[in-house]
Amino acid sequence: MWFYCEQRHIIKTNKNKGFQGILIYRGCTNI
Repeated sequence: MWFYCEQRHIIKTNKNKGFQGILIYRGCTNI
């Protein structure tokens, strides 16, 4: 059984660390 998850990449800005990328999986459906 395969699971498909919609990938949404959200980039947040941090003054100290610069750019931080957060990967969020939403809407998982089994194919």
